[in-house]
Amino acid sequence: MTTDTTTPDTTAPQLITTGATRPTASGNQLVLRFSDASNLHADPARKPAPGDFAVLVAGTPNAVTAVAVDGAAKTITLTLTTAVTVGQTATVAYTDGTPSDTSGIQDAIGNRLPDFAATEVNTTPDTTPPLLSSATVNGNQLVLTYTEATSLDAAALTGNAGFAVSGHGADGTAPIAYGVFSAVVNATAKTVTLTLKAPVLHGQRVTVSYTKPTTGPGVQDATGNEAANLIDQAVANNTSAEADTTPPVFRSATVNGNQLVLTYTEANNLEGAARTGSAGFAVNSAEGAAIPVTGIVVNATANTVTLTLGRAVTHTERLTVSYTKPGGNDVVQDATGNDAANLSNEAVSNDTPIPETVPPELGDVTVNGDQLELIYADENKLDAHHTAPASAFALSSSSDDVAIRVRSVAVTGKTVTLTLSRAVASDEVLTLSYTKPAGDNVIQDAASNDAPSFGKQDVENLTPEPTPALAPTPKPDPAQPNQTPSHSMRTATACPTHRKGRPSAPGAPPAATATTTALRTARRPQSPPSAPRSAAVPAPR
Repeated sequence: MTTDTTTPDTTAPQLITTGATRPTASGNQLVLRFSDASNLHADPARKPAPGDFAVLVAGTPNAVTAVAVDGAAKTITLTLTTAVTVGQTATVAYTDGTPSDTSGIQDAIGNRLPDFAATEVNTTPDTTPPLLSSATVNGNQLVLTYTEATSLDAAALTGNAGFAVSGHGADGTAPIAYGVFSAVVNATAKTVTLTLKAPVLHGQRVTVSYTKPTTGPGVQDATGNEAANLIDQAVANNTSAEADTTPPVFRSATVNGNQLVLTYTEANNLEGAARTGSAGFAVNSAEGAAIPVTGIVVNATANTVTLTLGRAVTHTERLTVSYTKPGGNDVVQDATGNDAANLSNEAVSNDTPIPETVPPELGDVTVNGDQLELIYADENKLDAHHTAPASAFALSSSSDDVAIRVRSVAVTGKTVTLTLSRAVASDEVLTLSYTKPAGDNVIQDAASNDAPSFGKQDVENLTPEPTPALAPTPKPDPAQPNQTPSHSMRTATACPTHRKGRPSAPGAPPAATATTTALRTARRPQSPPSAPRSAAVPAPR
């Protein structure tokens, strides 16, 4: 067996924000398109929650009511509460609200996108239908390529989806009806691949016709513009003179969590029709019972088969994979119909990462008013959905006036914010204790590592000192008129060298002002008042 030396995909899907494939909205449907080496994870149980998205239309929130993921097309379609009208401004943002569980924007490998910032949404509708640009056939695979400004609608087509393929031998023999087994849309590549019931041979002349189905989905773009009918459209026959008779050869198998990927070596492509059930695959673990296969996705161009397992494996598990060709159309084969061989207990390379086991470590603890923050250091964010209740915290204060307690607890990123029952004073000294409760509602990181209890942790008080009140300006007393100094008084006080309007002689001491005279008089000792003189009494005559 050849050793796989390829680098595993560890990059999360990235939102496309520019060009024709940037976020678009039409009516109440908002379509997000992503770039990724793998497909998006199509398991409905692992799709992001509607509440993880924030959509603003003309500055007003427009709640998301439903989320649909198309793994192969790498699109996520949001259903909005209110339809968007043409030309309205709109943005969309995303934050994984449950980083500790398995749901969120992620690829088939399990690489998760934690968030993306508010991004402009194109609200100008696309009214141009897809136009056929080419049609080619190789063996039993006929590919129609369309010209389209955005992408094709990734909805699964059923049956022959309205297509009919016919041909003639190179020598002009009677028409051949090939029959269409299935039609598969690649939304981003803007192609529809028809798997024919019989392969086309080298040199045969082939035509394809299309009639829009009366029921079920047809070929259309992401905004619902339907492709036109086709009548005997010529098809380029690329089938080689020597038919491909080499089956796909198994090359490697890797597992990451619950995704097991088998890679094949194939000169052309694998046949990409959908498979059902386990399609002949069986996975066993050296540590226990067999692991059921719950889903299969074939990437025809990458020549891979991805198995979704019934459970995630640990990073130390040793797995083997076996394959027995099933009956019917679920067999693994290439585009020309060559079946892949059976496999027996092929070793699987386990790329599941080692889980993070270090608990969050408490760092700074600060308070400002009624907001007390605990900042933790950890590889992951804290779990915002399973945090400790207010009763797990106890506060001690240097103030005996009013007791203080924790009213509520909120977690954002790596910060725990406690809302207190009152604001603390700027000179108040606090200590905080935390007792880890029993059960799941504790301070923990996204990997479920619990933060330990702590007691009497000093709290840095960042509450600002209160601003001192300004003294009131005294009001004039109405009982004392003329409180404003006279002009002459102000002049005499302000200019001590001025005396009765004349300047002092040079070298003479400054003239006393009215104010200084009054002060000197007030300081001089006062003699007691003399007795009043008696009036003269005239002598008697």
